[in-house]
Amino acid sequence: MPPCTQAFLAAVWLLLLMLPSNSQAQNDTIPPPKKDSLQTPSPIDTPFPGHSSSTTIIYSDEIEERGYDHLDELLAAVEGVYITHDRTFTQIGMRGVSPTSDNNQRVQVLLNGLPMNNPMTGQAPSGYDLRGINMEDIERVVIKRSPGGIDQGNNATLGSINIVTKKAKQGGRLNFDTGSYGELDGGFALGQRIGKTTLGLTGRLANINGQELYIPGDNLLEKEAVDFGGLGFQLQHSKFTFRANYNQRDEQIAGLPNEPILIDTDGEPDTLGTFYYFRNRTSDPGRFKDRQLYVDFGFASPLRDNQFIDIRLFFNYQKSQTATFFRDSETDELPLTLDVPYIEYSVDEEQENLWAGIAYQHRIAFSASHQLQFGTQLSATPRSKFKQDAALVRHFDGDDLITEDFWEDVVDYFDQLRDPFENYDENFAYWSTNFFVQDFYQFAPFLAVDAGLRLDINSLTDPVLAPQLALIITPFQERTTLRLGYQRGYRLPTLEETAIVQTDNALPNDDLKAETNDSYELGIQQRIGDNTEIHLTAYHQEIQNLIAGSSMTNDPRTQNSILQNTALQNAQDSTISSTGIEGGLGFKLKNGIKTYFNYNFQFNRKEKLNMPSPLCKFGVSLPFLTHFSLYTEGQYEGSRRSATGNSTLSFFLLNANLRVQPKLAESHPLAKWLNRASFAFRVFNLFDQFYQHPVDPRQTSQGLIPQNGRAWQGQLTFLF
Repeated sequence: MPPCTQAFLAAVWLLLLMLPSNSQAQNDTIPPPKKDSLQTPSPIDTPFPGHSSSTTIIYSDEIEERGYDHLDELLAAVEGVYITHDRTFTQIGMRGVSPTSDNNQRVQVLLNGLPMNNPMTGQAPSGYDLRGINMEDIERVVIKRSPGGIDQGNNATLGSINIVTKKAKQGGRLNFDTGSYGELDGGFALGQRIGKTTLGLTGRLANINGQELYIPGDNLLEKEAVDFGGLGFQLQHSKFTFRANYNQRDEQIAGLPNEPILIDTDGEPDTLGTFYYFRNRTSDPGRFKDRQLYVDFGFASPLRDNQFIDIRLFFNYQKSQTATFFRDSETDELPLTLDVPYIEYSVDEEQENLWAGIAYQHRIAFSASHQLQFGTQLSATPRSKFKQDAALVRHFDGDDLITEDFWEDVVDYFDQLRDPFENYDENFAYWSTNFFVQDFYQFAPFLAVDAGLRLDINSLTDPVLAPQLALIITPFQERTTLRLGYQRGYRLPTLEETAIVQTDNALPNDDLKAETNDSYELGIQQRIGDNTEIHLTAYHQEIQNLIAGSSMTNDPRTQNSILQNTALQNAQDSTISSTGIEGGLGFKLKNGIKTYFNYNFQFNRKEKLNMPSPLCKFGVSLPFLTHFSLYTEGQYEGSRRSATGNSTLSFFLLNANLRVQPKLAESHPLAKWLNRASFAFRVFNLFDQFYQHPVDPRQTSQGLIPQNGRAWQGQLTFLF
């Protein structure tokens, strides 16, 4: 079924659901804290009144209603946000910006307000990295789609994502999931109150056999089996909280597709030498292991009626290991007669990071119209280790026409070419600190100003300043809000970019500057009735001092060779700009039906890499027959251009989640048991739409990789 037909049928379905009653609203921006929330936001955790409509909060009841299995599924439903998945890692794009090889460095991901980005690479963990966290244990997810230089700091170049977990409470939960690709998944939560102290323990353990993956033109067929799990612990006493969260993932990496390479045996790329070509580079399925531990100890308390402080001590540890095995072989297409069936070599990589610090925030409410917040954070990274080893193994199958002397020359050249980067073992240490102040002041009932400044100092690069200024106009008794704002986000150069020696470049890149994103917004929000809202925002963002690898040679003979992957030096000679509009509406009907619709359009998208336009999303929640609810969400995405020049096809995805939650009268003999149980059945990609994401061209010759087809998942949950 063509995407346009699917979108039309989905729209008809949406209209039919909207007909039975008068429209009222769902607010998709910043609703007030829920009174029935298991964890009421503290004043510090609540966004400033001056924040724009580019903030979305999804609460626990919405997560359960929609049936999300991990963070990536939740983010894919957020306005202006899109996902790029290369089958091992996820990159998060916001408002049209997501280069396919940026290592997910320009979005900051936080757990209970503390950053989790890798200090060596800047990489933000995604849904696949954090699958050890049960979605049932999340209280809310706060997504900011504009730069967060003031309130979040480093890596919040495009925006930030804060995952807030639930406070432990008396009782427990068991849940079991099964689904497509051989998924077996179990989770639990236990809570015990002893006087004024509450203890909580959560966990998850799962295995997925993986999908058989086929890449047209590359003839790759693999299963990406993955085991993942996690444990969480909480201790709460009065104003003190101790949290610890451990996640792990062990995944089979799908083999790389065929890739042409060449080796110049005389070691002089700039002169004509004797070239021997090895075609059809492939990799057997490798293994990826990831271990993460996040620990924090916090104290939060009001000092007076109008002041609140939050002090956090934190300790984080990450370790990842990757093992891959490559095979390079000759084909009959090349103008050579030497019989060299194949060459094999392996590459093992290990990263280990340990960092700790203290964060302090203080909020003062001088009056209802004047709030001031300031704070600081000091962190140190005593251990940031990078290790990489490569080994070359000779293997022939057929007539051996290459002499041992020639083979030794090839081995020597290979080792020389890939050193020192491939065989590298080094540990680094550094520190960073920042200070910020933010002030919200309402000059008149219809006019307010939100201004702030943040200073970031570290031991690797020059200091960075991030300002913010916004005018908020509410002319009609807060029914209409106009916002004109400017804010800057930034990304400091990482250890990988500044300190780790690059191949063919013996000196560190210690002169790199921070990337900056200057973002301008003009937005309007209009409330209609008590629960209906319409919003529209025009924005422009300019990312400057972009850090990207550039080839050190223009020799065409090296463009498809292993030289392309080794002769790199970090440079700052490019800019990414993004201009677009986003808008949406949401409402809630009297009979309990809720719906929203969001639209994002990017200008000049054909000139940009990995920029979808348009990006349309909607969701409908339909309760029926007392015990049942059906949630349906759809996403239409325009084509994206890959680094190889190819473009994805536009596609439309429709997902549905049917939830059964018995609500029997207390007098019913089975009410005690059935009212504590719930069952959910979710279908992802209902129309089995074929779609692709752009990826690094080294992964596939087309620069595109297919995503999951139709999949289902069933979950049984029991509370006790």
